[in-house]
Amino acid sequence: MVMFRILQIILGVLFLFSGIAKGLDPVATAHKIDEYLKLMSLDFFLGLDLFLAMGVITAEIVLGVIMILDIFPKLGLWLATIMMLVFTPKTLYVALHHSMDYAGCFGSVLQVTPWQSHWKNVFMDIVIVILWFGLPKLKKASIFSDGVQWWVTIITLLVAVAFQTVMIFV
Repeated sequence: MVMFRILQIILGVLFLFSGIAKGLDPVATAHKIDEYLKLMSLDFFLGLDLFLAMGVITAEIVLGVIMILDIFPKLGLWLATIMMLVFTPKTLYVALHHSMDYAGCFGSVLQVTPWQSHWKNVFMDIVIVILWFGLPKLKKASIFSDGVQWWVTIITLLVAVAFQTVMIFV
């Protein structure tokens, strides 16, 4: 039980740090997403780069908070799994086929290469698989009621969007 909870917190901290780091400059994150879209020949998404950036940042912040606070562990694990099913192949593709100065997974705060980003994602994938095996052991008794869990999640989402909106204009 304790090992699973520690892994859940580590994963949550990685998502939260990544979201906040990107959220400090959502426009730069949008430019990085634009760069990825061009490298992967996904030009039909190019006009949505800021929207995609804000979506990723918001998802990472909310996911980080709910994992750290052990709110909706099954939902958090599903969201983490879906995100990593997108990000792990993307970072592998970029690392294998293209050169970039940095991957952008931690914004401009901590610049890592595409290979470093990919191996970080592989680590996160392994943690997610372990957590799926430990899911029944997680969340035996939450310190929050269901209503409070929803409010914490909604408030986190609103704060994440407001934070990015302010940072766009700063």
